[in-house]
Amino acid sequence: MDDFKHLDHYEILGIGRSVSSDEIKLAYRQQMRRYHPDRFASARPHEQAYASRRALRINAAYQALSNFRTRVMYDRNLGVRTAPPPRAQAAKTPPPRDHQAELYEHAHTHLNAGRMIQAAATLRELQQINPFYRDNASLLAQAEDALRRRFSDSSPYQHTPTRNWYSLLIDRLSSLLIAGASAATWWRR
Repeated sequence: MDDFKHLDHYEILGIGRSVSSDEIKLAYRQQMRRYHPDRFASARPHEQAYASRRALRINAAYQALSNFRTRVMYDRNLGVRTAPPPRAQAAKTPPPRDHQAELYEHAHTHLNAGRMIQAAATLRELQQINPFYRDNASLLAQAEDALRRRFSDSSPYQHTPTRNWYSLLIDRLSSLLIAGASAATWWRR
């Protein structure tokens, strides 16, 4: 009597019951490398017969487990619950993220917490992605104004003179030109 007669298909391949089809194929190849009748060509006749019988069982196990339908039927006969096929698991993908909305929410969180530097940085990043997103430009202007006021009022050691209206006008015009160029680039896409 052969020592593998009492083994089921999973045990004959040396695998667990929840393995994937790739793991079944790998186990099949390993077992066939070990028990293929050609490896026993120069062995004694009873060893050759044993290898042939074992190879037949390995082939039968692989045929039953490599096909999903036959595997499910085999598992039902064994009383084992199988995992759903890999395609059914992969179909449950999460919805795509809205990166712009996430940046906008982060900016609002920073603004509400009084973290103007982080808010301005987040709003600038959002403006680079989409210059026309909601009220991003006005929020960025508010955050930058708050930063200017904070740093011009809070630093007693500031040696730069306050800007006159002409330099402020130049700054605003250059900001408008940059925003217009960004908008034109974005629009061309």
